[in-house]
This record gives sequence, structure tokens and C-alpha cells, in this order.
Amino acid sequence: MEKTFLKISLLILITLNINLAKSQNNSDIGLFAGTSYYLGDINTSKQFNSPNYDIGIFYKKNYNARYSAKIIFNYTPISASDNTSKYIYQNIRSHNFSITIYELNLNGEFNFLPYSLGDDKHPFAPYVAAGIGGIYAQNSSKPIQIILPMGVGLKFNIGKKTGVGFEWGFRKTFTDYLDNLSGVDDQTISTGVKQYSYYHDNDWYSILGAFITYKIYGSGGECHAYDY
Repeated sequence: MEKTFLKISLLILITLNINLAKSQNNSDIGLFAGTSYYLGDINTSKQFNSPNYDIGIFYKKNYNARYSAKIIFNYTPISASDNTSKYIYQNIRSHNFSITIYELNLNGEFNFLPYSLGDDKHPFAPYVAAGIGGIYAQNSSKPIQIILPMGVGLKFNIGKKTGVGFEWGFRKTFTDYLDNLSGVDDQTISTGVKQYSYYHDNDWYSILGAFITYKIYGSGGECHAYDY
């Protein structure tokens, strides 16, 4: 199933790249690498707990110096274990999981400052991003899910057609099954230790990393109505 999801995701990326290239006036491609971690029943609040790696590729269409849209494919494992928790009830529950996520999403970006690759007047910009996407979570009991990605970042030029940046993003899911931990365990009820998991808290995961961007199509016909 994960191979099918991967093939479909790559096909969508290639198709969008071909179609958008015919009408675009300013488009980029890029690579992303960083770390990922999970937030859910096992890790309720600690940032960067049990970190794993993340790698991704993306295609971006820049509409002007403020707004752009980005298609992203990410590959990242996430995992966690009750045995590393400071809470006794988690040590007793002793649950752990390890899954691999294949993610495809569409993000819109807004730059707080005007920004264009290769433009000395606009060499950097902080930005926010948000969108919608889908994942295939290998080894999860409910593997196919919709997500809402959101994040903040900083990007800046290092050449006429090249830029780099950093982004910290969060993925809201609509499932409590990324960690395969949901509902109430009968044995836990009988011993009176604690509920097995939290009913209404869906799982999240987060990605922090760096990216490099290359301009594959030049400007020349850009709209500057929203530059300032």
C-alpha cells in the first residue's frame, strides 16, 4: 500500500510540475531535510521527544513577492515509547510504536517582507504557511489520513537562482491511531491504574529542518501589486 501511495504522490508532483510550468512566470524546486517528532498519548507536550529524520522535495509557484503555493512530498519515520516517560502509569502501560509517514500536501505561503530569489533588494523574509494534505502511515491501524499542515520559517538568498531557509511545521491529524493507542484497555480498567488513552486528543507530528531552493523558471512577468 505504501508503494502505491508513493507512486501516486510522485505522479501528482510530476503532473503538477508539467502543467504549472506551461503557465508560470516564477517557479522553484527544492529539497528539505530535518527532524521529526510525535505528539500524542505517549508524548503529550514535550517538543523534540524521540526525534527521527525527515527528507522531502517540493515544487513552488511564486505569484508575487508576498504570496506563493507549494506542493510538498515528505518521508519521515516517527516513534515513541512509554518506557522513557517519567510517569509511572505510562511505564506500567508500556506501549511503544514506530511508523513511517509518506506525506503529500499543498501549502500556501505568506512572506512578512517582500522576497524574490536573486533580488538584492529583497534578500530574506520570515513567512507563515498553512494548507491541506494527506498521509499514508505505514504500520498504523488506520494508515490513510487527512492532515492540516502549518508552520513558520525564514528564507534568504545565497545566489541569483538559489536560496536557503529553515521551517518549523506542525501537522494536525484527525486520528488517534498514529501511535496505535486509542480507546480503553479492559485490563487497565480492572486494575484501576489509568485510562488507556485520551479519547478526544488526536495525534500530531512536527517537522523542523532546513531547505535549499533553486529557481527553475525566471521572472520577467511578475505582478508587483503586493510587494509592499
